[in-house]
Parts: sequence; structure tokens; C-alpha cells
Amino acid sequence: MSKNEGIREARAENKEIRQGTLLNYGLLIDLAEMVNQKKHDKLLKVGQSGTDNIFADTGGAKIIIPVAEQKGISYIKLPENSKHTRGDQYVFEYNKQDVMKFCMQSKNLARLIMADIYAKYLK
Repeated sequence: MSKNEGIREARAENKEIRQGTLLNYGLLIDLAEMVNQKKHDKLLKVGQSGTDNIFADTGGAKIIIPVAEQKGISYIKLPENSKHTRGDQYVFEYNKQDVMKFCMQSKNLARLIMADIYAKYLK
């Protein structure tokens, strides 16, 4: 293992946050284990316990707002013409992570890492 590989592995094991983002390198370990050990197919439904989501369609955009993640916000105002409902949250059984958030963050972190690789090796 090269020195750089060891540094990258330590970032994931220590769950470091990627500079300039809120993305945790530890996501990569969970993602690899979930896929390799076939632990990505079991979902748990988290019902109306304050961890549900607000779904809104404003006509110009569709928004999903996880209720549990709102810090310091006592209410959310949506446009009058929007249609909105509350829905259940789903988490992966393996790591208890919200499915939408985990998938979105994993995808974005992988995209950033691939951009780093292309910039470094495919100039």
C-alpha cells in the first residue's frame, strides 16, 4: 500500500469530512460493505415520529425536506400554490441511515473523488 492509499483509507476510517463539503468519507466504507455483503436490500420504515419527510411540489421544483434534520427552524413555509404532504422516512437496516440522504451523499462524494482522480491522472 502506498502512502497516499494509507492516507485515503485513514480518512474513511476516521470519518473525516471532505474539505469544503458536509460529506463524510466514512460513507465509502458503509457503501462498500453494504454492496459487498448484500446488506443494501433491507429497508426500515420510520413512521410519524418526527422523522418523517415533507414532500412539496411547487410547480417549478419538487422538494423533500427531512423533518428530523431541521435545526433551529420552527416552521417551514411553502408557496401557497404548492401541493405538500407528509410521508414516512425509510432507513437502511444495516446502518440506520436515511435512504435518500445516504444515496445522495454517496453519489456526490463518489463524483468528487472521481473528479480528483481524473484531474490528477488524466491531464
